[in-house]
Amino acid sequence: MLTGSDEALAKRRMAWFDENRRHSLVNVLTGDDPTFEGGVGNWTVNANCTITSDATWAHSGTKSLKLTPTALDPSAHIANTTNALPVVGGATYRLGAWATAKGGTSRNISLNVASFSAAHGFLGSGGSNTAGTMNVTEGVWTQAHVDVVVNATAAWAEIVLESSNMVSGGTEAAWFDDITFTKIA
Repeated sequence: MLTGSDEALAKRRMAWFDENRRHSLVNVLTGDDPTFEGGVGNWTVNANCTITSDATWAHSGTKSLKLTPTALDPSAHIANTTNALPVVGGATYRLGAWATAKGGTSRNISLNVASFSAAHGFLGSGGSNTAGTMNVTEGVWTQAHVDVVVNATAAWAEIVLESSNMVSGGTEAAWFDDITFTKIA
């Protein structure tokens, strides 16, 4: 449940977003969240990995988000009850990312958006919220995007970045950079 100060912050974010989307496509992600230059920002471990702001490879700038597996199928996400991304229910958003990987000739990378109610109840990530999957080649930055229609009653969204079939204990890792999440319709 949101506290009074969290709700006030959410309303300010939404008002800012609504005002700015009229003028151009505005990346909902701010600060270090899309570029990782100053750290991992609001990104947290979703499952089976560690995440760091890493200078090994970067698509732009000097750092990217490194996802290192601790078990099969690692993922990282952005959002929780205090850092969720405000969305307009039923609207279409484009989630974009640049990614690369190490530890194999190629890796599957998935981008996904989950919808949540105003009270942060999970509304789903299936149906029109399906993941956009791309195959990335080691050391080569690949761009992908997925257009997602969020649930009609959604007020918040969570972005999930995943790399499938990676295992821990080796040299495998995935890097993400220049993440965008914009309302397009």
